[in-house]
Amino acid sequence: MASARAIVAKASDVKGLCIAYVSDVADIGVEPEIDDICRSTAMSLRDAGATVEEIAFDISDGKFALSGLARVVDGRPTIRQSRSTRSLRRQSQGQRQGRPQGDAAGFWRIRAEAAGIVPALAELFERYDLLITPQSPVKQFPVEMNFPTLINGRKLDNYTDWIAGSFLITLMSLPAAACRPG
Repeated sequence: MASARAIVAKASDVKGLCIAYVSDVADIGVEPEIDDICRSTAMSLRDAGATVEEIAFDISDGKFALSGLARVVDGRPTIRQSRSTRSLRRQSQGQRQGRPQGDAAGFWRIRAEAAGIVPALAELFERYDLLITPQSPVKQFPVEMNFPTLINGRKLDNYTDWIAGSFLITLMSLPAAACRPG
């Protein structure tokens, strides 16, 4: 299987690429306006010669990994104490559940938990050259708000849920890009 970088490097355009569009890889919901923008952008690549298919693809099983990584770094003095970091830290303190933390072995055990989604991603990339999915499921929100608590009326379980779509991709060391429409 060719790497994503090799596929993109040899392509002068998207003609001939097989692209998957997935509205919600993390099973958290996506605001309709965000989904509409992302879907129409992905589907517009058909006009440039790509094959684009909207598919269901769920890797939400890996959501625990980010909160696990937060537990690993909990208490390290190198973490800047921003409001969001403090919020993430409070969330992780409530989710320890006897999991390892604070050491390299703990990091790799948690990383291995996330690796459970690797076979699903490998299978996806056997069929598709690229995956397009919303980077954020919500529109911008006020800076005074730590994080959104609802998506389409669905209550989020914790701070990390609203960014799950992004971290499930980047946590697996897959290359990712975000762009603004227009």
